[in-house]
Amino acid sequence: MTQEESRAETRGDGVAKVRVKAPSRLHFSLIDLNGSLGRVDGGIGVALNEPYSEIEIESVGERQVPPPSPEVAQILERLKKLGLKRNYSVRILRRLPSHVGLGSKTQLALSIARGVAVLEGLEVSTRELARIVRRGGTSGIGVAAFEKGGFILDGGHPFRRSVPQESEVVRA
Repeated sequence: MTQEESRAETRGDGVAKVRVKAPSRLHFSLIDLNGSLGRVDGGIGVALNEPYSEIEIESVGERQVPPPSPEVAQILERLKKLGLKRNYSVRILRRLPSHVGLGSKTQLALSIARGVAVLEGLEVSTRELARIVRRGGTSGIGVAAFEKGGFILDGGHPFRRSVPQESEVVRA
C-alpha cells in the first residue's frame, strides 16, 4: 500500500482487525465534459494528509454485528462479491466531513474494501475494489488519491460518439 496506511493485528483468540487511514482529496476540475478531445471526465486533483479518515475493521467470524450506518452496510453488501469467509465489524474512528469536496464517500468505501481484502488475505487491486464498491466511475481522482496520493492528472475515459443509424435519424 502507498498513501493509505493499514495496520493489521491478530489476537490470541484468532480474531483479526485492521486499521486503514486514507487521505482526503481536492478535485479541482473536470476536463472536456463534452468529449470534443476524444476523452471525457478527466480532471486534476491532489491528495491531502489532513484531514484524513481512519477506520477499524474487525473479523467477527459468523456473528452478525450491525454496521454503524446504512452507507457502511451497503459497502459491506457489495463486498460480498469477493466471496467473503467471515462477517466484519466496522468502526469509524475519524470521518471526513460530507459534502465539502474532500471525497468522504470514496475514501470510506475504499478503506472498508481494502481492510476487508487484507483480513480475507485477498490481493485485489484498488481499481478493482473501487469497481466493486461503485466509486471512481466518473473521475479517477479519489481512487488515485487513495492508492498513490500526491498530485493527480486523470486523463479521463475514452469518449465514443455513436453515429446514428438510418433508423435512429429523426426526419421532420
